[in-house]
Amino acid sequence: MAYAKLFEKRISVWALSLILLMASGCATVNVPNVGEKGYSLEAEERRLFKRSEEVCDVIDATDEVYSNRELEEYLNRLVQKLTLDTNPTDRTISVKVLNAPDFNAFALPNGRIFVNIGALSAADNEAQLATLLGHELTHVLNRHALKQFRSLQNKSAFMSVFDIPLAVVGGSAGILLGRLGMLSSIYGYSQQHEFEADEKGFEAIEKLNYDARESPKLFENLLVFIKSEEVSQPFFFSTHPHVKERIKNFNVMLEQRNYISHDGLIIDTPEFQKFAYEIYTTQIRLCLSRGMFKTAEQNFVNLEKRYANLPETFYLGGEIYRLRQDAERKGKKRDKRDDYPKASERYRQALKIDANYAPAIVSQARVLEKLGQKDEAKVLFKKYLEVNPQAADREYIENFIKG
Repeated sequence: MAYAKLFEKRISVWALSLILLMASGCATVNVPNVGEKGYSLEAEERRLFKRSEEVCDVIDATDEVYSNRELEEYLNRLVQKLTLDTNPTDRTISVKVLNAPDFNAFALPNGRIFVNIGALSAADNEAQLATLLGHELTHVLNRHALKQFRSLQNKSAFMSVFDIPLAVVGGSAGILLGRLGMLSSIYGYSQQHEFEADEKGFEAIEKLNYDARESPKLFENLLVFIKSEEVSQPFFFSTHPHVKERIKNFNVMLEQRNYISHDGLIIDTPEFQKFAYEIYTTQIRLCLSRGMFKTAEQNFVNLEKRYANLPETFYLGGEIYRLRQDAERKGKKRDKRDDYPKASERYRQALKIDANYAPAIVSQARVLEKLGQKDEAKVLFKKYLEVNPQAADREYIENFIKG
């Protein structure tokens, strides 16, 4: 919580600095992109860089940064490839993953790109992931923060971003991630800049020989997220063009190129697959912790397609129904009477793969207990204690078995 308060304090300082910068007078928005002839760092950018670095320091000190050095290094290698011939010496392009299930990604002007686990899980392959990173990278290299910042001088709409509601997250992290999400909208990127980010990112993945036909599929996956969680737009897109317009934009670019075959084009890589399972399972767990059961179910479908030979896959599938059954009803009423039987079936599938998989054993026992099948539950609880003698809930289980 202390980090959240410090973050809010620094955001206030940043906001004040931006207001002072806005009052500094008119300046051209026609500035060269990073690496182009005539490029040099502007005074406003230097101040924005400083504020960005302060924000990054605070974020890095929290547990909201997802801890996997190998995954982070992979994403940084990929974004470095996407920079192509551009070699910005005045900023370090880097990627950090945030431990949040929402579909969100954004870049700060200093070159730091933040990507939520939720955004990573929306990518089915490396071509789609490159599309996401290429888009955010374009915002940095084309200096969209500076251009939009200058174009919005003397416009009261700029200040409205400070009134945007917090992102849908829980606990003390709600304040931190809400403010963090606000940063992605602070510049209020115009439709022109968003389309430019799509187009330049599209061109970057083409030059690396990725199959660009995968690009619109990333945003089609986002539409599934929107529908599954019954939201009109996720927070990240509050000031962005509508998702359907993004898909249309990509399809127009594809039509202009008239692709004929997939021969020689990269869709996926072993490196992406190395991290895919961890990304998908982490996303499901995050969704379950936030009560995002529909999105968790969508991720389970993807997980089952790829990893139907692993017990954890079906264990997590069972957890979706078990926890949904236990959750309080919110919003629309729905019939949850068959959730326990559905959970039980998935636990059975997990135990067919590995009869001693402890998480599925204990969850199956809990479901049978809820269904009133106490004798069957006791058998499984006994087996659970055999395979997991150090169980934290051992005392409760032993009392249940005796009862």
